[in-house]
Amino acid sequence: MSTMRVEIDPEGDVLIFLRIKQESEKPEGADVADTATKIDTETAQDTSTDNATVATTEAGPETAAETAAETTPEETTENAQDTTTQTNTADVSNGSVAEAIVKDDVEISPDKHFLCSKKHLTLASRRAAKILSDNFQGASKEDDGLHHWIFENISDPRALEIVLHIIHGKTRAVPQSVGLELLANIATIVDDLVCHDAIAFFGQNWIAPYTSTVLLWSMDQKLAQLIHASFVFEHARLFDNVTKLAVKWSPDVVPTFGLPIREDILASIGSKRASVFKNLFDRSMLLGSLMQAMNSARVYPPPSPPYASLSLGSVMFALRGAYSPKYYSAESEGRLFQYSGKWSVSYWPTPPQVAQAASKLHESGPATTQTSEQARNASAAISKRAATSTASAQPPNTFGMTPVKSPSKSGGLFGAQPDNEAHLGFWQPGPKNGITDVPGVLAHTITIRDKNGQVNTGLTTILPRRDWFHKACHAGVFRLNGSGEMTGTHWIEESGLLHSPILITNSFAVGQCYTGIYKYAIEHYGQSEEGVDWFLLPVVAETFDGHLNDLRVFAVTPEHVVEGITNASPDPIAEGNVGGGTGMMCQGWKGGTGTSSRVVPGENDTSYTVAALVQANYGRLQHLHISGVPVGRILQKRNTTDKEAAAHDEEYDEAKDKKDGSIIIIIATDAPLLPGQLQRLAKRATMGLARVGSYAHNPSGDLFLAFSTAAEIPVQTVTGQHRDVDPFKPGMINMDATDNQTINGLFEAAADATEEAIYNALCMAETMTGNMGRTVEALPLQATREIIARFKEAEDSF
Repeated sequence: MSTMRVEIDPEGDVLIFLRIKQESEKPEGADVADTATKIDTETAQDTSTDNATVATTEAGPETAAETAAETTPEETTENAQDTTTQTNTADVSNGSVAEAIVKDDVEISPDKHFLCSKKHLTLASRRAAKILSDNFQGASKEDDGLHHWIFENISDPRALEIVLHIIHGKTRAVPQSVGLELLANIATIVDDLVCHDAIAFFGQNWIAPYTSTVLLWSMDQKLAQLIHASFVFEHARLFDNVTKLAVKWSPDVVPTFGLPIREDILASIGSKRASVFKNLFDRSMLLGSLMQAMNSARVYPPPSPPYASLSLGSVMFALRGAYSPKYYSAESEGRLFQYSGKWSVSYWPTPPQVAQAASKLHESGPATTQTSEQARNASAAISKRAATSTASAQPPNTFGMTPVKSPSKSGGLFGAQPDNEAHLGFWQPGPKNGITDVPGVLAHTITIRDKNGQVNTGLTTILPRRDWFHKACHAGVFRLNGSGEMTGTHWIEESGLLHSPILITNSFAVGQCYTGIYKYAIEHYGQSEEGVDWFLLPVVAETFDGHLNDLRVFAVTPEHVVEGITNASPDPIAEGNVGGGTGMMCQGWKGGTGTSSRVVPGENDTSYTVAALVQANYGRLQHLHISGVPVGRILQKRNTTDKEAAAHDEEYDEAKDKKDGSIIIIIATDAPLLPGQLQRLAKRATMGLARVGSYAHNPSGDLFLAFSTAAEIPVQTVTGQHRDVDPFKPGMINMDATDNQTINGLFEAAADATEEAIYNALCMAETMTGNMGRTVEALPLQATREIIARFKEAEDSF
């Protein structure tokens, strides 16, 4: 029998016998190349010194490496031949166990012995304390005067050696980092010896490099090793991440690859996987248009639980490729399913058929029935259709909070009185009079409020197109006043490209939204062997809602962002106290989210849509104008005789003195505009904003972004690992562009849509009592109607 002896404690009184398994004894699922008679070679790279066997009777400060260095291989060979125990004291510098010795054509299995201290073992290990107690055979000494302890279920001598060095306090011999296989083997020994406390410090350091985002595409040995090690070393976050991956990628019963993973962990993973499959297939059955895609992907009919040979990840890839058929709806083309990252599936809702929808500017019928003269004299943007607001618009989502229902403003500002018309530009609104009138543009609002009014905030999501990640839009930005934030604009100014969702939220949620975009991108585009191998700078804009919202709560989370991107749709978008505009104030009244659109005829019977979405949180009451009428100044005069109204004005002005608000304006169009032209278009939002009454005061963040969906510019073609094009060989992209000599109609449309979008935010917002009992009143619609009507009468008298 060939043995090697490791003297952990030269004066020790316990000899641990370790039988090293041969290839034929490898556990099922183990990798042949990495086990058998050799320890994982990566461990040799993880530590600068190999604490090999040392045979010495001298107690002193010499380290194992120094002692081993003094013994030459030749001396070792002689010693091995001379001694009857065949003890090999040679330094195994490459970290592997000596190959099996062949003698008389018979292969003999090598053993390894570890001389240890009973005192150290019993203090560190509960199992050692039990084995070496008086009631067990291990407590009796053998002929050599030592306690003999035979290990039957441990096959990695390097892992055992490291654990024993730690138990005996010889930390200089412990590597600072270890490979994954060695880490899993150490975890097995720690669990077997029940010495978790003694190894905990080193275990946390070893496992730290594996706690970053784990991106694995199959239920392989590495994932099993991570599950085992994270559980033994009690790293909850890593354990949660890797078990979720096991739920996602396990094709059947979770393979352990010979690791002693607890049965309840395996059962929990299997149960969760079966539950997800059941929900997945149940939902899939509800969508008839998905049946054909599932059948072609061999997903339907579903197998019986526990869904053997299928992994959740593989099914999700099949479902992601399913598109709604063209005959179903021209606007519904696109992916039906998206994986949300929460073990659930959400479908893209079919957009409603909005044929001949009435303009939000009036109550007198469909926009398409107006004459050109009537379009020029559309009712002021304050006229809102309650039907549009309650039936077509998506209701605000609430996450983690109790939804607060707002009453509807029936009849809008002008009700159904077609005579009460005010001038608001010369271009007709789109069918939904909102940003989703631009073909391909998707939007969604998430509103977060609580019962006691402390939290009033949210998130507005705009997607330039469904495949925003791979197909960029041309874009331009403009800063009217810079006391605000819109991330990602440096790259837009540099390249003229937008390939990110646009998120609008409160000032304290920018970081969470930034993280949320990356979280969505990693879940959908980042799971590869190379990890994150793409370029993305998120676009997140903000305004301050601290008067009505308790910013200390940080209510917006990355999960809200993922939900918003997932559920963005071409439906009409809700306005007022919704989304990022939930807690905003504007021109002396409750503000919020507003949107509007204009249609500009082009050449050859074409037409282009220009739409604006605003998050309005700026201005003073005395500056408010509606369709040229100084409504704010007149209302303020009336308030001087109303003590309650005067108190409201004083409180509002005091809040604005402390932190004046801002306005974010997003302009979308399908007109073929270049980045420079889009920057010019963004500047025209200033005209609409000024008409309403903004002076862009010093502390106001007035930031505008315009993008065009006309061109689809491929991005992600050159990454760290992949090059679909040669970055050093200029390539051509063909696209249309608008003649600058014909752009004036688009400029006017941008200004008009911006103006109306602010009016819509004002008249759709409701009175709100928020944080610390502060109340901001809604625009008084009836009084405003009367003021504008009297001005119209005066105008008509000329």
